[in-house]
Amino acid sequence: MRRVTFFMLFLACLFLFPLYSPAQISNSGEVSLSGDVMTAEGNQRVDGASVNLTNSAGNPIQQEITNTAGSFRFWGLRPSTYILKVTADGYQPQEMRVDLSYSSGLGVTFYLRAIPKEHAPTSPGPDVSSHELSLPEPARESLASGRKALYAENDPSSALSFFQKALKKAPGCYEAEYETGVAYLKLQQTSDAMNSFRQALKISDGKYGAAEIAIGTLLIDQGQSIEGEKHLRQGIELSPGSWMGFYEIAKLEVRKGNFPEAETSARQACTLAPNVAGIYQLLSFIHLKQENYPALLQDIDIYLQLDSTSPAAGRAKQVRQQVQQRLAQSTPTPDPVPHLHP
Repeated sequence: MRRVTFFMLFLACLFLFPLYSPAQISNSGEVSLSGDVMTAEGNQRVDGASVNLTNSAGNPIQQEITNTAGSFRFWGLRPSTYILKVTADGYQPQEMRVDLSYSSGLGVTFYLRAIPKEHAPTSPGPDVSSHELSLPEPARESLASGRKALYAENDPSSALSFFQKALKKAPGCYEAEYETGVAYLKLQQTSDAMNSFRQALKISDGKYGAAEIAIGTLLIDQGQSIEGEKHLRQGIELSPGSWMGFYEIAKLEVRKGNFPEAETSARQACTLAPNVAGIYQLLSFIHLKQENYPALLQDIDIYLQLDSTSPAAGRAKQVRQQVQQRLAQSTPTPDPVPHLHP
């Protein structure tokens, strides 16, 4: 059974490669790619979309899940030409070829069109907080203009000026400070992004969970897992409805080898965002490590209901088939019952 488990683990890792952090890859001589996923109809951020990166021949490289800002990023890439494919529940998939032969790619944006089907399910989207609604109208307008520039127009530099205007009109607008951090991330100014997230947390009197989660995620990306985990857990306390916080905690517990704890957090993320395919990828890996193969197969089945066309979905189908075959081969055949003559 040990050889069977190793074989399935190897296959599953081909399906579950998003678990590995970009911070584990050297940035020397390498390029990065970042962007956003928006709705074509209303320029709304698409949270939980699967972004698959392949080489020019279609071979899978990495996969990311868009965050609550609809953003994704790939680090540690070799200069080359890549293909991006985005899938999201309730939307038509899209592909894009990106040439990173000479420099990193910034501001790539996908505009997804809804599937023309009545009552098509949608991915979980961001909520507007009561605090944001209480802001003066000029501040809200500047905040909205900044978000449009950042997410719909791929112009983080212009977005920064709008966010600064919002902060001048409403110094307590920690949402604008948080969005400033997102804009700095798109500009690959990680240090400035961290400062903005910390400032957002400060002016919110330590009550803005999204900022805590952003800080924690950045710290973990930088290899500061202990401090990052503290911020993630504090962010979850402040924003218990944040599936991303539970998802990041689950990934961290997987890296630490704490699979029961990882499963608990992943299931909580699944409860909050049942249509995010990446959560089921994570659960698949956890159940594989626990040798809970019936649960593993169920995870893959649910994943394929949410994502049936991406390169990762093709690998998931292979994993499912191989797991079933190996389990059948490892199941002993019962001896025939001898016929007893009277």
